[in-house]
Amino acid sequence: MSVKALRIKVPRHLIALLIVTMMLALTPGPVQGGGPNEEASLTVHDIIRVESDDELAALRPAGDVSGSGTAADPYVIESYRINATGHGYAVFVANTTAHLVIRDCWFYGASRIDERRDPGAGIVLVNAPNVIIENNTCSENLFGIYVLSSYGIFVSNNDLIDNEYAVGLISSSFNVISGNECVSGRDSISLQGSDNNTMLRNECRSFGDGIRLVNSAGNMIRENVLSDGFAGIALLIADRNTMEENTCTGNIYGINVERSSNCTMLANQLGANEQNGAYQVDSHHNSFIGNNCTGSNNSGISVFRSTFTTLENNDCSHNGGYGINLGSAHNGIVAGNDCSGNGEDGINMGESAFSILRDNVCSFNMGAGIETWDADDNLFFDNLFENNGRQGMFMYYSDRNTFSGNVFIGNSGTTSIRSLDAQAFDHNGNWWNSTRGNYWADWAGPDSDKDGVVDESYLVGSNNVDGVRDLRPIAIDVEAISSSLGYFGGWHATVSGMAAGPRGISTLSWHNQATDASGVCSGFDAWTATIPLELGENIVMFTLTDRVGNVAVDELTVILDSIAPPLLITSPADGSSVRDDRVVLTWESSAQGVAGYVISIDDGRSIELLLTATGYTFEGLADGAHMVRLSVHDLAGNSREVLVSFTVDTSAPPEPDGSADGGPVSTDPLFLIIPAVAIISAVLLIWWRRR
Repeated sequence: MSVKALRIKVPRHLIALLIVTMMLALTPGPVQGGGPNEEASLTVHDIIRVESDDELAALRPAGDVSGSGTAADPYVIESYRINATGHGYAVFVANTTAHLVIRDCWFYGASRIDERRDPGAGIVLVNAPNVIIENNTCSENLFGIYVLSSYGIFVSNNDLIDNEYAVGLISSSFNVISGNECVSGRDSISLQGSDNNTMLRNECRSFGDGIRLVNSAGNMIRENVLSDGFAGIALLIADRNTMEENTCTGNIYGINVERSSNCTMLANQLGANEQNGAYQVDSHHNSFIGNNCTGSNNSGISVFRSTFTTLENNDCSHNGGYGINLGSAHNGIVAGNDCSGNGEDGINMGESAFSILRDNVCSFNMGAGIETWDADDNLFFDNLFENNGRQGMFMYYSDRNTFSGNVFIGNSGTTSIRSLDAQAFDHNGNWWNSTRGNYWADWAGPDSDKDGVVDESYLVGSNNVDGVRDLRPIAIDVEAISSSLGYFGGWHATVSGMAAGPRGISTLSWHNQATDASGVCSGFDAWTATIPLELGENIVMFTLTDRVGNVAVDELTVILDSIAPPLLITSPADGSSVRDDRVVLTWESSAQGVAGYVISIDDGRSIELLLTATGYTFEGLADGAHMVRLSVHDLAGNSREVLVSFTVDTSAPPEPDGSADGGPVSTDPLFLIIPAVAIISAVLLIWWRRR
């Protein structure tokens, strides 16, 4: 009968069973090779072929199988040795639904006669769900195990040795392949048109690919050890697959991705391969996160003709070529990768645009930290370039790129801006200071205005006669801050501050010139220091030294003041009486460092006044005795309080003003002289007449 490849709708109860079994399969445990324990314990048997449930049940009377075919009591084929030489299979099961277990057998010698009916496999399943294949040895076949159009298959703990292919899944989904040992002449585990399968903890050594997916989506490949092949894992037109915590070493490529999208490569060991740890071409929206891609002969990760690729937190160090190699790779994110100690550049980027490269460490490479050619409109920020054999950044025919917050230390052997070899080279046309500049260890100061920018711009190497400049080079800075404006009332001052020495602060210390005491600040970016003081003025110097010897200094004057500020109320006088319900209180305080005043009347609500206040007016006071409390406090925490009492009496008569009838009295001299002259004239006239 002919057998057609089918896309099968999976019953829900089988999917549930598959999920439960997969969870059990994820239980930690060593990879174990299966197979019969002793060849002598196996029963020699002819090849077995069934193509229906009825044919499978018919094997039971003859003792070829045991069980009843249910989930609780499956049919069992076990402990057989079948030599399939001259045949296309040892066991062939097709078009069944019964539950079947094949275990503890040895199948060998099958060769392909017909691709579908006799594919040359130790075990062949065609449209046969619900089969468990465990602890068998399949050797010297074209396929160890061949599964076509089937689901719910569990292939576990088998020895699949010296076959051309260990396991082949064609148009088969929701299956689990776990714990098998595979030694193959071509691919070990091969999937074609097969979705949502799990490959877990298999150990594969092959001349082809360890695990190969073609036109297969949604598969999980986890914790496998895949070595000695062309690629540990190969994807071809295979989308939405996940590769996690696999070890792919000793291959030509650790992982090879072609024309495959929306895949995730997470925390895999991809080191020590002949070419690349990971290689991607013509693929989009893939992520490589947290992989170890060290020690390969060529590059740690290579990405070509791809878009929206994320390379994040990978170790791409100590490769023979580049740490990361990007060619025609656009709209990508390259972040947090270690690309150090490589034989050429840390990152090489050609004909790639609209990408973000941030927080990467590109140090101690034989070439440049990052080299670009024909790479436009990219963002480079917060990367570390240290002690590379060539420049930290080398830009060749690359335009409209933006650089910000990058750290350049000792590249090209540069220790001074006057060196012949600059730390960066820009062919021209890029922006070095759109929002902030970059940190250049050979040009880290001075910063006289403490704005975080070196007073003079940095000259970047360029073919431009006028040069390319970083106009806002980041300074190393230390700034001391006192919340009390330098005044302290105790014998120790706690001072905090900020420091900037991008990825490179060596020491941060203080020295009090008044006491000649010194110490080390606690912390770097945000720091504190506790400093012993002497009475009066203490000048404290704070010194930052970065890893290449640049120094930044800040000075803070600290005053130890333990005396409360003086305070004198000048009006009204203590014990006085006032005849108005409006009273103006005035005072004097000659001390420096006054922080403010607090005033209250008759033990009422306290009112805080500014340090510049010299008076306060009380309105609408009732007749009677009143008491005012006035206190002053300074920045050191010292305070003084004074009291004044007075009486308000608005009903008392006014003070005498010197007039007899209460009318006004003039003090004009003419007003006094005229009456005097008239009186004298009258007296003289009377005297003259009496004579």
